[in-house]
Amino acid sequence: MNDPQLAGLLEFLRAAERLKVVHRSGYTSAGEPESVAEHTWRLALMALLLAPEFPEVDFARLVKICLVHDLGEAIGGDVPAPEQARRAAAGATGGKAAAERRDLLALLAPLPAPLGEEITALWDEYEAAQSPEARLAKALDKLETILQHTQGRNPPEFDYRFNLGYGRQHTGGLPLIAAIRAELDRATAERALEAERRRPQPRGAAAPEIRELAPGDFGQVWPILRTVVAGGDTFAWPPELSMEEGRRLWTAPPARAYVARLGDVVVGSYFLRPNQPGLGDHVANAGYIVAPEARGRGIARALCEHSLEVARAAGFDAMQFNFVVSTNEGAVRLWQQCGFAIAGRVPRAFRHRDHGPVDVFIMHRFLGRPGP
Repeated sequence: MNDPQLAGLLEFLRAAERLKVVHRSGYTSAGEPESVAEHTWRLALMALLLAPEFPEVDFARLVKICLVHDLGEAIGGDVPAPEQARRAAAGATGGKAAAERRDLLALLAPLPAPLGEEITALWDEYEAAQSPEARLAKALDKLETILQHTQGRNPPEFDYRFNLGYGRQHTGGLPLIAAIRAELDRATAERALEAERRRPQPRGAAAPEIRELAPGDFGQVWPILRTVVAGGDTFAWPPELSMEEGRRLWTAPPARAYVARLGDVVVGSYFLRPNQPGLGDHVANAGYIVAPEARGRGIARALCEHSLEVARAAGFDAMQFNFVVSTNEGAVRLWQQCGFAIAGRVPRAFRHRDHGPVDVFIMHRFLGRPGP
């Protein structure tokens, strides 16, 4: 490298230093605005940690893409994803990528041509998500952003719920990435509910919206279902239940699944199906889950009451719960308040995580009239 090239290299590095002071929409755990350089550092660290799980990916190329993917922001700054969505809704298309590429080329101008061309090609590869390395970098970029938002000391008006849909098209294809996304969605939902509880609420605003599960909802249902099942104290399903098996058990026909939402956050769900096929299909069966952070807010009661109305409208004569764990006293009490009676007791039928074998109840009610 000759003297002019060395001078150009140093000029580029001095200009790229601005990424240390260009802020993103998130905040650190200390309450400081997060810089683009801080985001890029942890993105590269994630690549280092997860690369062994993806042997088909060229690790060196992956890290290069991670390092250059936001270089253009040294000039034009970061445009937060919610603002991008607002601009897109207003009809603006393609502006961010084109502007960022122009800024990148200006930033790279002092470098020797081969270096500048290599970095530009890596940036284009990332933007198009046209290689395994670029697709993994995009997925990790979204995950790092959400991770920061779940641990940052953010302002009271921070919109956590936006993240529940953010970047989902880039984080669903690979099982490990999907598993990390599910865990971060759970943490995001917790932060959203925590923030909501701290905001003044108008009278009646806490009532959940309950509607039929939409195709994109199970990504929020799964963290709740996984947590409840893994607890080993209410559901007989295996604690190591996979997401796909959970989806099948919760939503496969003839079941119909519903979700309870506070704003855009899913806080509970239930399924409704015939208790038995054929000559037993006039009796309904249902199962319910509520996010741990949303318990004590009437969500389970609202879900049960809604399921009774849906079952009644569907023509069922009665509803039966086949496996209510006797030590789940809160649920037993709630179902009784909703009109269910204990119709039978099966001794030592459930292997409780803490108490060992415990009894289960069969609970039943007719649907000819609403419960008390």
